[in-house]
Amino acid sequence: MLSFFEPLRYLTLEALIIRFLLALLCGGLIGFQRGIRKHPAGLRTYALVSIGAASVMVVSQYLEVALGNIGDLSRMGAQVISGIGFLGAGTVIVTGKSQVKGLSTAAGLWASACMGLAIGAGYYEAGILMCALIFAVLVGLNKIDENFIKTEININIFVEFDERLEFGSIVKVLKANELGINEIADIIKENGRNRSMIISLSGKDDSIGSVKMELNELEGIIYAEQI
Repeated sequence: MLSFFEPLRYLTLEALIIRFLLALLCGGLIGFQRGIRKHPAGLRTYALVSIGAASVMVVSQYLEVALGNIGDLSRMGAQVISGIGFLGAGTVIVTGKSQVKGLSTAAGLWASACMGLAIGAGYYEAGILMCALIFAVLVGLNKIDENFIKTEININIFVEFDERLEFGSIVKVLKANELGINEIADIIKENGRNRSMIISLSGKDDSIGSVKMELNELEGIIYAEQI
């Protein structure tokens, strides 16, 4: 018995429309999830990657049908898998503390390209299953990653202050942002009034921006910045 997708495995106009729309839908769904979480690549990027990969497989199949056996059908698809690296590399950044970010986005783009290849080849079942699994990994496993797997980061904050500052107010801000003090070093008298120190902290990455803002608002703080 023919499967539901069997008539769409051939290069008909209906099959082309279904392949590109399905690639758009699956890639866009994954990209939408990344976009609402403010990642570098969002809906348009993922959709374009998926559609582009699907088109490569469609063209490969067309060349086979139109020109006969001219070589390995998978050759163009292989170039997509390796070539998507340039786009993925653009989403990976290294922060000032040598912390790598964007790996999941790059991996998602690569997986979306593979998904697009499957859809473009007419293997609809694999493409839909890949879309569901990629989406589940990015949404479901992200909660596990944040709550149980991700380790704390270590940062250093430089603070310059005058005699009005009460050090207890710094500790209060750090505790409120769930940051722990590992070490306080380089306490230097710069002149008769101002002093500076480097505070080594550990905690979650999403606390850094708010803690710097709160420290700079404290009475007596002249300057507070991550180094």
